Amino acid sequence: MKKAFVTNMALGLALVAGGAHAAVAQVSNAEQEKAEKAVQITEGPSVVQITGNHAVLKWKTNNIAANNVQYRPTSGGDWKKGWVKQGSKEHWIPLRNLSPNTTYEYQILTRDGDVRTSGQFKTAATANGKMPDVNGSAGGSSSAASSASAPAAALKIVDGPRVEGTGKTWATIAWTTNAGGSSIVRYGTDKNSLSQTAESPYAKGTGKEVHRVHVKGLQPNTTYYFVADSGQGQGTGTEAKSTVREFKTKAK
Repeated sequence: MKKAFVTNMALGLALVAGGAHAAVAQVSNAEQEKAEKAVQITEGPSVVQITGNHAVLKWKTNNIAANNVQYRPTSGGDWKKGWVKQGSKEHWIPLRNLSPNTTYEYQILTRDGDVRTSGQFKTAATANGKMPDVNGSAGGSSSAASSASAPAAALKIVDGPRVEGTGKTWATIAWTTNAGGSSIVRYGTDKNSLSQTAESPYAKGTGKEVHRVHVKGLQPNTTYYFVADSGQGQGTGTEAKSTVREFKTKAK
C-alpha cells in the first residue's frame, strides 16, 4: 500500500513537472513570436554588388531578426535559400549561383518562414558584368540606384585573436577583421566542444574593424579553449573564424 502511494506520488510529480516545462515552452514561444512580430525593416531592402552570377541582399531592422531569404527567377522554378545562422539588426545575405541577364524575385522571411517583404532585381548580361544597385520595396517594385562598386573582399581576420586580459571569472578577447562583421567567441574547457558563446555588437565599417568580446562566468584557475568567429561580413555576407586558441583564468 505504502509502495503504491509512493509510486502514485512520483507519477503525480512527474506530470506536474511536465506541465511546468510545457508552460515555460509556451511562454518562451509566445515571447519569441511577439518579438518577431515587433520587428520592422528600417532601411532597404537593397540588392547590391550585382554581377551575372552573384548579388548581395541587404537591409536593416529595428531589432534582432532572422537572416533568412529565398530567391528564384520570376519565370518560376524552385526557391533557393540564403541564410546566416545568427540573427542581427544589419543583414547582408549573398545570393549565389545566379544566371546572367535574368530577373529574380526574392522574399525576406521571418524565423517561422512567413514573408516579411519581397522585391526583384536583374543580373548583368554576362557572368563578370556589373549592374547598378537596386532598392527594392514590398510587393516586388524596384528602382535603379547608383552604380555598384567592385565586389568587396571576403571577410578575414587580419590580426589576432589575442587575450587582452583575464581574471578569476572573466577574459577579454579581441581581434581585427578587414571589414565589418559580427563579434562572437565560442569557448569551452574541451577544445573539441566549444559549446558556449559570448558576443558583442556587430562591428560596422568598410575598413579594419576591431572586435572585443568580454567572456564572463568562468571558473578560476581553469584552462579554456576558444575561437573568434566573425560572420555577415559587411558587403559580402562571408564569415571568418580563427584557429583554436586558449587562455587560463587566474586562481583564487
